[in-house]
Amino acid sequence: MPSSNQYTATGPSIVGFQTDGAHIQTGAAVAGTSLGLQGTGPTGVAGQGQGNSGIGVHGVGQGTGAGVLGKGGDAGPGGKFVPGGDLSPQIHLQPNAMPQDIGTLAAVQPQQIEKLPPLPLHGTAGDFFLGKFGTPAPGCALWLCVTSEITSGEGSGAEWCQVLLGSPVRGTEVPFEG
Repeated sequence: MPSSNQYTATGPSIVGFQTDGAHIQTGAAVAGTSLGLQGTGPTGVAGQGQGNSGIGVHGVGQGTGAGVLGKGGDAGPGGKFVPGGDLSPQIHLQPNAMPQDIGTLAAVQPQQIEKLPPLPLHGTAGDFFLGKFGTPAPGCALWLCVTSEITSGEGSGAEWCQVLLGSPVRGTEVPFEG
């Protein structure tokens, strides 16, 4: 029953609320004091872009807030990115422009963690896991799942490889000109 403070669709219906018109620029604009939109179902919220470069879901954060936040279930990842076709990348990170010429590349020897930490039992090839540690010095290490969870044969669980990186470099705040 519609009222001045709430609208409830009682069904039965395939769509509880919809807009459709050639002259409607924004289909729905909703606001709340703690949450703007909540969806519940097998897929909580779905978005589908239109046109050649349509974006399915667009999130913009405020201040230090994330544009999009995903939190997995008890054993699920925080996000899942599936490519649109074979040999398409699963995720794109927009590079930041560097404020100066980086010069030549230095030869460095990546270091692998000697004493392996506990890694997730569950994983699918292509999953990333970032582990945080406090000794010998605070930091983190990135792992890539290379073999999906094995449930038969010798042992069980996913197989992970550490992503080896170069030497750490402390960040600085440099004014960008360009």
